[in-house]
Amino acid sequence: MTAPSPREEKSSPETGRGIANRCIQRPVGTLAIASVVFVLGLFFIDRLPIDLLPAVEYPQIRATVNYPGTAPEVMEEQVTRVLERNLASTENLVHIDSRASEGRTNVNLHFEYGTDLNVALQDAARYLELARTQLPPDIEPPRLYKFDPSQDPVWQAGFSSTIRSEVDVRDWVEHRLAPQLIAIHGVSGVEAAGGMVREMQVIVDQERLRSYGLTMHDLIETLAAENVDIAAGWMTSATFDVMAKTDGLLRSAEDVENVLITLPGSRTSDRDNSRAGSRSTPRGNARSNSRSSDRSDAWSADRRIRLAEVATVTDGHREQRLFVRLDGTPATQVSVFKLPGANTVEVVDSINDTIEQLERSGFFPEDIQYVAIDDQAFFIRGAIASVSTAAILGGVLAMFVVLLFLGSLRKGLVIGLSIPIALMATFALMGMGDLTLNIISLGGLALGVGLLLDNAIVMLENIDRHRDALGKSPEKAAHEGAREVSSAIVAGTLTNLAAVTPFLLMTGLAALIFRELILTISFAILATLAAALTLVPMLAALLGHVRFESRLHRTPPLRLWSWFILQLQCAYAWLLPYVLKLRWGVLALAIVGMLGALRLSEELGQEFLPQVDDGNVSVRMVL
Repeated sequence: MTAPSPREEKSSPETGRGIANRCIQRPVGTLAIASVVFVLGLFFIDRLPIDLLPAVEYPQIRATVNYPGTAPEVMEEQVTRVLERNLASTENLVHIDSRASEGRTNVNLHFEYGTDLNVALQDAARYLELARTQLPPDIEPPRLYKFDPSQDPVWQAGFSSTIRSEVDVRDWVEHRLAPQLIAIHGVSGVEAAGGMVREMQVIVDQERLRSYGLTMHDLIETLAAENVDIAAGWMTSATFDVMAKTDGLLRSAEDVENVLITLPGSRTSDRDNSRAGSRSTPRGNARSNSRSSDRSDAWSADRRIRLAEVATVTDGHREQRLFVRLDGTPATQVSVFKLPGANTVEVVDSINDTIEQLERSGFFPEDIQYVAIDDQAFFIRGAIASVSTAAILGGVLAMFVVLLFLGSLRKGLVIGLSIPIALMATFALMGMGDLTLNIISLGGLALGVGLLLDNAIVMLENIDRHRDALGKSPEKAAHEGAREVSSAIVAGTLTNLAAVTPFLLMTGLAALIFRELILTISFAILATLAAALTLVPMLAALLGHVRFESRLHRTPPLRLWSWFILQLQCAYAWLLPYVLKLRWGVLALAIVGMLGALRLSEELGQEFLPQVDDGNVSVRMVL
């Protein structure tokens, strides 16, 4: 009897050509590939964006127009209706709604989910430019931007000072701090609330104004014309060039008081009219008109008065309608909003880093203190940590149950080594798919880990049956055991994958939210399938040569557990014949249970997303 040749050994049924057999034959290469996958997972897990929920871009665009001091009725007539007529022509628009209040109007454009908002924004901008020609000339420039109706500030803080007035604190926040925060990547806007807004108040004496023949319109036009900086071009010389401008902005009450108002009938006010008259005067009357103008120069000289002659100017503050207090002290609240597509944690981290850098550089005055009162990143990290801790505890409990049923440290080690590799492979696929780490994707990851345990236990138990019950060598038991159940494992796993894949065809808001859940489950299913077909049989064959035995199955707790499971098996074997005899009764009982479940499901509340407890308590009073 001759020994088989190497070619016959390679083609024997013991080895085969499946992926599991290839991995058993090449344990070093399999471990190397597993190490690469583990490193890729570590690389991506630190770079996965962290958020509470998947990123959802609401298909809504808002146009905002400010017209200070205008009544809501006037806003609706002169601004809102004009915008609605023009913006209604935007392509793919579903419906449009608006809201007009004192000095402000908001027009919301709603589109279908899945619409490219960048294209829609460009289309709406063209119609907004057409609408601007029909709006009042003295309104503030309209703003058009993507709008998230459920968006709250991602970071809020209160700023106060023990030395500065409320006006100075508000002025510092709006003109010094806000430009620094708005420049951060991912920030869409910075709003200041509370405190007092600086305001130059010009209180006109109506009687003195009429005595000079002036009107309120004259004062408004003069102040608007004087309160500007005008470019003066370049001043050049042989040695230097200087860019010049006139410093005309009114910065104090004294500047406003010293503004010169031209009186009616003076040379300056009549200069344009006299030029027009000289151009239209007949040549024969030119000499007489010249003589009359010489006589009138005595009283129509360039007469101007200071604004202080007809008005009182005070450097005060606007009437305060919103009050903010921080620990009982008047403060100014700063709210930072993020762009719809930006990651919350990254934006908040950038804000905190910028604040710390400004503090170190001396940008913050020593008398200004601030307290962060709302930090969305803290809540999100807490929620992610809770879900991660629950997932880790679930994995530990699953390993404990595996040890109870398998009764072997060697088998538990095989499954314990497969779980991290499958998790890292899932993280790598999530990173390549631009997914975020949130509570929904982590839930899908936990489901995938459960599938890994199912596949690994089936594979490992069959290999163990070949080795212990049939007395085969570790390699032969791994080859034949894996070959027997590989098709069943692949079929069962692909069935799970086919069951969740159609959810990717959903449309609307639900598709945007649950897309990451379905993709994470799909990635985890594929990773667990690869681990069950490659790592588990390879590790079972490799660790089968270890002579050490833990004798865990002989310990009193596990012997008691084995006895309990044996009793359950005996009870099931005794009960099964009766169940088969009364199969119609069992079927009727199942139908009754299903109908009862349907009846109870009608009493359950319906909600798109569960309520979230962020640990904050707020009190609202309406008087």
